[in-house]
Amino acid sequence: MSVLAATAAMLSLYLASGLACGGAGAGAPCQSHSECDDSYQCLAQVCSPKCTRNSDCGDGFQCNEAGVCNRVFANLGDPCGSEWDCEIGQSCVLEHGDSNDDQKLESSCQEQGEGGRVGSTCIADDDCRDSLCSLGHCSQLCRITDDCPDGNRCESIPRVLGVDDSAFFAGCIEDTSVLSTTIAMSESSGTLRIPVPSSAESFAIVAEVSDKIHLVGVTRVDSPSDFLLFRESDSFEGFLANPIRYARSKEVSTLIFPSNGVQEIEPGVYDVEIEASLPPFGPGTAVPKVSVHYKLRDSHILDLTFYFLNLEDHPCKESMGIDNLDKSSAKNSDVFQDEYLGEIHNIFGYANIVFPEEPEYVNLKRERPDLDGITDEQDLRDLFRLADNEDGLAIFFVRSLPSDGVQTLGTTIPGPPRTPGGPSSGIVVALDSLCYRSWTTLARITAHSMAGQMGLWNNRDPHGITDPIGDSDSSTGNLMYFGEFGGTELSEGQRRVLSLYPGLR
Repeated sequence: MSVLAATAAMLSLYLASGLACGGAGAGAPCQSHSECDDSYQCLAQVCSPKCTRNSDCGDGFQCNEAGVCNRVFANLGDPCGSEWDCEIGQSCVLEHGDSNDDQKLESSCQEQGEGGRVGSTCIADDDCRDSLCSLGHCSQLCRITDDCPDGNRCESIPRVLGVDDSAFFAGCIEDTSVLSTTIAMSESSGTLRIPVPSSAESFAIVAEVSDKIHLVGVTRVDSPSDFLLFRESDSFEGFLANPIRYARSKEVSTLIFPSNGVQEIEPGVYDVEIEASLPPFGPGTAVPKVSVHYKLRDSHILDLTFYFLNLEDHPCKESMGIDNLDKSSAKNSDVFQDEYLGEIHNIFGYANIVFPEEPEYVNLKRERPDLDGITDEQDLRDLFRLADNEDGLAIFFVRSLPSDGVQTLGTTIPGPPRTPGGPSSGIVVALDSLCYRSWTTLARITAHSMAGQMGLWNNRDPHGITDPIGDSDSSTGNLMYFGEFGGTELSEGQRRVLSLYPGLR
């Protein structure tokens, strides 16, 4: 922001507050601070409110302890710690390597670029005005949060330096629940170096391809301290032995870390191998699209979007208590709001996860009448492609599912957060279930599938396999028990996994 723009902004805020009154000096021309009232300073030859932070002053100025903006004078190459150490037309720019080998990067004043400002999306440093592209967004150097533009905070961020090295710097990052970015791949397989900032509570890696024949996803993950977190295995024993419970799948797969309720995230650069292959033939030809979603702060709101296919004249409408389940009736029906949605709310309340007062409701009866009843996996994937919700979970109501007795379905564990319109972007609920089950029972089954979408595995499946969370027993009272008459209990570890889901806000 230029000093003139900063002056205008300060005056606008002050005048809007109603505190300025006749003769107080707001907006009066001046040549020195002494010509202005004690609560003002002379900035750009105009009496303006005193500053409280550097960004109140504009580029090339610093706010001193007296609340006065002082002009900064610096030469190209002078050392700096934040943007505000450099003069007009300069930026504080990181050096390209860790010259001191201390895991911290030095910086100096250099000519300002012509790229985007803080928060703009970017691929390379040259895309940014301050020559700093980090986590897919333009950043700038800082010492404290007040050095950053509004809506950002100062965090310790790792920077990739070649194929082996990395170092940390203090940079401005958006003050948001989740920060998302994409990482380009040029071949069907390769190693990505993924930086994870100090503020991250968890992160999700979503790998996608545009066809349904490739198996795509992560094959290996090494932590910043070179601890092996995941390695794909051909054996079932090897699959269970990994610290991260994960498997690649067709079209899209999601890896979330931490994932077992006790792991702690380590700031730094993770080495992640991604591959699209054509089993059983070997390497594939599709190039994966990779996105990373960082959960940056404690957040507990799970947005829900309910999609309704054509459910008119359902044979069990009398037992379900609703003549026609759609957008309007779901909003206004006591059985849907209290017995179904209220029960789901109670279950997730155990994990301190809440829903907005008014979920989204969408009618899809005209878009795809052929999907009113799901007959196979392709129908399921086509259905999920209709989801357009950016946040939270998508829940589809259809007439029936392909297998008798199956009441809800998803496609992958976990599902991809913040990735609408994909083949795994939701769960589906069969209205036929209400021919022989209550809304409360259906709520528990729905919550079970929702938790799977968020990263929980069955505490025990039909083959006796248990989940990787040490404190969740295999009892029928657990929410993740595979049977429809399981319970609603969640262990502390399970609750933690749910709270780390990057789809929360």
